Amino acid sequence: MQSHRRGFCVTGMMDEERKTKAGCEGGAYHEAAHAVVYHRLGIPLKEVSIDHVFSVEGTFPLEACIMCHLAGVIMDEKLGRDCANRDWLDAYSKAGSLVGIENSAAVHRVVERLRNETKAIIEEPRNWAAIQAIARLLLRGQRFKGPEADQVVGNALRHAGDGSELN
Repeated sequence: MQSHRRGFCVTGMMDEERKTKAGCEGGAYHEAAHAVVYHRLGIPLKEVSIDHVFSVEGTFPLEACIMCHLAGVIMDEKLGRDCANRDWLDAYSKAGSLVGIENSAAVHRVVERLRNETKAIIEEPRNWAAIQAIARLLLRGQRFKGPEADQVVGNALRHAGDGSELN
């Protein structure tokens, strides 16, 4: 299994999009999806905000890194947004590192397989409820750093679907 060493930064909304209510809501869901997928794949979070998600520095499986990027793509598709171009580029670039950039058919197959796996994570009812809860927190201007970021995502997953509200 190949791994990728780095601290992730998945950058969120573009400046012009940030100015609209729909842009803020879409950005919150986009970043919440990244956060839940990171957490589900065991990649510790360093920061979660409406603008970006950071993971801690470390070595992580390359396929997990690709899936974290694809979470934003899938959420934007789900919301009817066309904003995740950088996430697509990063996913394809990492897939090229995995199978060889010269083999575009293999790169595409890897990305599609991981896209389907990531979509299944996002659409699992407990994960979807957690994404919604985290997006609501982000829309209220909350930002989570350090161990609190993982704790908030973990709490959202534990309370998903039980009717309780995160604060």
